[in-house]
Amino acid sequence: MKRLITEVWNLRQKCAQYENDVNSILQNPIPSDPRSGCLGMIYNTATLTLEMLSYYYEQWKGPHIVSSEEDLRRSREENAQRCVEITKMQFISSVSSIEYCVKETISLYPKHPLAKWCNNQQQRKRRIYLGGIITESKRMGLVDNKEYDSWGCILKVRNAVVHNNGIADHDKTYQIDGATVTFIKGKMLRGKLDFCVRLTDKAADLYYSWVVKLIK
Repeated sequence: MKRLITEVWNLRQKCAQYENDVNSILQNPIPSDPRSGCLGMIYNTATLTLEMLSYYYEQWKGPHIVSSEEDLRRSREENAQRCVEITKMQFISSVSSIEYCVKETISLYPKHPLAKWCNNQQQRKRRIYLGGIITESKRMGLVDNKEYDSWGCILKVRNAVVHNNGIADHDKTYQIDGATVTFIKGKMLRGKLDFCVRLTDKAADLYYSWVVKLIK
């Protein structure tokens, strides 16, 4: 639990630094600038997550009377599930912020090929998804092969959690920063307690890399 809190704290500090870095590159960011504001959104979500985890940690580390080993085991499982739910909400919210801000950022560069691609999609009355933007970004050199695979993993997890109760609808294995994420059709995704925090952390890295390449 303490390690999980530390990881969320580090994510929060990283996003604060990333936001400052992007603003420095921009020099004169516009009000509510989505380019750096996205990282501020993830920072705020991490702050809320940190507060919730810290609250539960204070509750759980206090003295408790348990009547049996079974009660203790069940209590630990319930506590772990709360952590999973809290960090899952953080992950979903952060990726949603990225999806929104990526679209808003592109709109600031109407002459960029990505903006032209988005306009073409709109003219064809096609909905623009983050996955499509990332695919086009790879084609345009804003995303490399390794980043593209990581984006794919993050978006597959997000979609499975949001739309399918965390159950995979296909078989697929990803490698993301040395960790293996395996999708087995019909099976619920499984991971360590910090699974969603690590994915959120990687999503922040990927967004930062993408936006810096775009604005430069």
